[in-house]
Amino acid sequence: MNEIIGVCHTNLDGYKTEKWPNRFCCKPIEGEVVESSSGKILHIVRIKHAQRKDGAPFLFIELWKSKGYFYDKSRD
Repeated sequence: MNEIIGVCHTNLDGYKTEKWPNRFCCKPIEGEVVESSSGKILHIVRIKHAQRKDGAPFLFIELWKSKGYFYDKSRD
């Protein structure tokens, strides 16, 4: 299976040290939620197509809390 490489990033205090996924089975979409390894949830607010110094492509995925949105994980 081909994987899509991405780098998740947030400037939110309390979320910076979380371990976020860096491999995706399909292209992430703005508005989707991403879960850290400890279970914290943030929304994808921006995706930038980027390139490493060696020329390999990757997605730069910016995460943020969505205004007015409460995600209840217990409903999954």
